Amino acid sequence: MKKFGGNPQDIYLAPPEVEEEPEYKLKMPPELEARLRRHHIQFSLSALLFIGLTVALVSLLTREIRVKPAAVQIAAPHAESQNVSLYSLPEEEEWVLMYGASVNNAAAEKEGDRSLSTKWIKNAAYHWIVGNQALSRKNYGAAADHLEEALQIFPDMKGVNEALGTAYLKQHLFEKAIEPLKKALMEKASFPAISNLGVALMAAGRLDEAEGYLLQALALYPDHPGCHKNLALLYQKMELPEKALRHLETTLSLYEPDLEIVELYAGYLISFGETERATAFLRKVCAQQQDEEALPFYLLLAKTEASATNVVPAINALKSIARYLSPNLMLIELHREEFDTIRDTESFQTLLHQLEIAMVTLENQN
Repeated sequence: MKKFGGNPQDIYLAPPEVEEEPEYKLKMPPELEARLRRHHIQFSLSALLFIGLTVALVSLLTREIRVKPAAVQIAAPHAESQNVSLYSLPEEEEWVLMYGASVNNAAAEKEGDRSLSTKWIKNAAYHWIVGNQALSRKNYGAAADHLEEALQIFPDMKGVNEALGTAYLKQHLFEKAIEPLKKALMEKASFPAISNLGVALMAAGRLDEAEGYLLQALALYPDHPGCHKNLALLYQKMELPEKALRHLETTLSLYEPDLEIVELYAGYLISFGETERATAFLRKVCAQQQDEEALPFYLLLAKTEASATNVVPAINALKSIARYLSPNLMLIELHREEFDTIRDTESFQTLLHQLEIAMVTLENQN
């Protein structure tokens, strides 16, 4: 047997001899002594139980902390949500990483079982958090699925309708976007909800309704380029060119124009008989573009110059396009019907011949 060298913690050591108590020492009554002994035993058992529970809790927490987020598999009820990145969540929302399996199991229950309880509050919060995360990562299908689940659990949950309407809008599901965006405005009249509702109504063909909301958005932010662009597109659909042109000009003064606005603005100028102003505007825009970003703008300029039978400017624009396209692709562009007005000119035929030679040379090299 192993010796412990007199260690007082050794349970195998014999207890020391008990000295006889002196006769003058006071002794308590036997009933009181038995009662104290029972209390002592109960206290000892309670202490042991507390220590055991503490050790078990520490062990459980330690095991959870050691789990790495990358190894967690979230069992969400929708296949698309598996691709949603959850690891950039705020610390107070990271509980959803371990909660997916519970939501998946709960989804199998009947709708009638969804009462106001801690479980369903957490389920709704889970779908709300994951749906927002999917929306921020432009995974609009997964976002809509989760946000729909959140509203199915608690239809009056604040903030969900605006996010759901946005998710529908981004998927071009314009009719579906209208109802949740209207509900969002009943909760809170925010600028994004007003503007998005106007866009959804416009895309759905409900132009008069759309105008009211888009004008509300403009009243909130008079210098917002998106508001003016949306109104320009609306008035184009409503065949109100003067109003469309006014908002187009404001849009162009507020931010760097995109191809859609440039094409629309040039088209309106031409329709008003201001072709020279349109081509001058397009040349200016082309000069501001860099590298391959200029390609669609030069193509628009070439078409506009050709429609006005401005042969030399049109050829110059086509030569600028040729810097970014292969001879084969360039020949395809030259066969567009927009260039029929200058097709028989010597300059156009010379450019066409040069491209054909370049294409044959490249084929021989290969």
